[in-house]
Amino acid sequence: MPKAAVPSDFLKRFRALVKEGRRFLVASHVRPDGDAYGSTLALTLSLRKAGKTATAWNPDGLSERFAWLPGAAGFAGPKLPQGPWDVRIVVDTASPDRVGDFPLASDPASPVVNLDHHGSNPGFGDCVWVDAARAACGEMVFDLLREADLPVDRDIASCLFVAISTDTGSFRFSNTRAATLRAAAELLDAGAEAGELSRMIWENEPARRLAFLREILPTARFEEGGKVGLLWIRSEAYARSGAQPEDTEGVIDFVRSVAGVVVGLVFEEAPGEIVRVSFRSKDPRVDVAKLAVRFGGGGHAAAAGARISGAPAAVEREVLAAVKAAL
Repeated sequence: MPKAAVPSDFLKRFRALVKEGRRFLVASHVRPDGDAYGSTLALTLSLRKAGKTATAWNPDGLSERFAWLPGAAGFAGPKLPQGPWDVRIVVDTASPDRVGDFPLASDPASPVVNLDHHGSNPGFGDCVWVDAARAACGEMVFDLLREADLPVDRDIASCLFVAISTDTGSFRFSNTRAATLRAAAELLDAGAEAGELSRMIWENEPARRLAFLREILPTARFEEGGKVGLLWIRSEAYARSGAQPEDTEGVIDFVRSVAGVVVGLVFEEAPGEIVRVSFRSKDPRVDVAKLAVRFGGGGHAAAAGARISGAPAAVEREVLAAVKAAL
């Protein structure tokens, strides 16, 4: 690990906040994934082991998919826990509007720490570290815990391994760097069990997800000579299959993984004439974060998302036009 993995100014401020603070609230973005849950729980567990009172919270609560993670039994949500908080920490969240009713207003008595790896993050908060080169926020949390002399035991290492593994597609995606693999190896040295954790991440689907896939996969189609793959998640797909929002995790890979596809898209109907759009790129020359930002969203060059107002057909036309222009 490089000696200066964490920016010195951020590290100095964070150490002071941990030393002086007693009550910590740690949160992440709506519709959380493995990186959001893993980073939140790892930081919360480490603060507790350092003698602090720390609460992990998410506006969507804890999903069944990750309910087995260490420390998950004490996860709070969707109702916001009562403060006051000496320090408020937001991890893996590209935009302040993606953390529900988490209190982000400036308060010298309760500063906000923003720890994130999305390049589109505007730098909200009082103590900010954004590093878009990192494969996962879990990488950043791991470096921060070590450099701030906070505990990293087997449970914490397991949460961080899940964070990194999920955001790299089990180390398959182009965001996987040598440093990412070194961090994963060190987490194994700290007690994380790669085989068991991978089985729980990738081979632990509820049966209802198969019914959900039967609903949505028939909508898949390809545009631009097969360079764009897309599918739709209609609102009735949930009712007919009994699926939960967490069951959408990874469905974009069914079109993204097809040979010849450069950009994968998933359109999902949401209440109030809103369409959630997920973007994935397999070509570094096509930066889908820039596309998402055009529609009020954000993310990474290879993975991004946006919530777009409008009729579904009109949203699809607008997004496809932007993607085709990018290609």
